[in-house]
Amino acid sequence: MGKILSKYLRDNGEGDLMHWCPGCNSLHIYAVNSGVPGKNWSFNGNVEKPSFSPSMLINRGTPDKTCHYFLTDGVLQYCSDTAHHLKNQHVPLPPLPQWLRDTTPPFTTKEEQDDIDFLRDLSDEERDLLTEYYEKHFKEAPGRTNREWLELAKAERADSWVDSTHQRIGKLDGG
Repeated sequence: MGKILSKYLRDNGEGDLMHWCPGCNSLHIYAVNSGVPGKNWSFNGNVEKPSFSPSMLINRGTPDKTCHYFLTDGVLQYCSDTAHHLKNQHVPLPPLPQWLRDTTPPFTTKEEQDDIDFLRDLSDEERDLLTEYYEKHFKEAPGRTNREWLELAKAERADSWVDSTHQRIGKLDGG
């Protein structure tokens, strides 16, 4: 199955690049070296924060199985015609699952696998909150886990609720 290039990408043995899609729970393949003019994606060469152009559109025969996204600087930007739960969301490219990685050197830590499992188990409301918070604050601290991002988002939402409640109480008290 080719060789691993980073914890996010592997070569399929024919020069094409594969990554894991957390929405489909499967591999997606970018043909970057197909040998057919006009049938290749461009790749920025960064195996840690890959970018491909144009967008990836996977249609398994029916609209309810469509996966459409841009992969830019290691972030999957799912489009509105995507059928799965990550539609209209931006999520960091997850590491390849352990079973797709070479055994040496190990690229998955227990924390990374826990983070992948955590994302898979989120409710739609938590996923929306995480996405919104992530988009606002990612550049401030890109090394956080998704669990840490969600805890921060929930704390910010709670603080906002307390502040608005205090303002309403102050207005009732004549303040």
